[in-house]
Amino acid sequence: MFLIIICLAVNILVAGYFGFLLSVNYSQKVTEKPYGISSPSSKILGSLYISIAGISLLALLFSHWTFTIAFVLFPLQIIYKILSVLFVKDLQNPVILSNIAIAILLLVTWIINFILI
Repeated sequence: MFLIIICLAVNILVAGYFGFLLSVNYSQKVTEKPYGISSPSSKILGSLYISIAGISLLALLFSHWTFTIAFVLFPLQIIYKILSVLFVKDLQNPVILSNIAIAILLLVTWIINFILI
């Protein structure tokens, strides 16, 4: 359960922060290099990030939903993060590097909590 809480907290902090920046175009200095110029697609990605952060927050606030939400949310995140690596093919991009790191954290957490137990 500890790793699930860590993953949900990472979702809230990382996805919430960048989702906010991308959605409201708050800080182009922070987002333009890794995500590109502000566009409808970056705002859509920001919306996805905010959704992940919001669902993660709900999972922490309502403990009876935590496992169910993690069981569904983490594999979806793992898949889209791995796909982003395959499609972007730029291992110098900080978003891709963070996607790899977070996907590993989510995968290890998912295996420990839902396969090994």
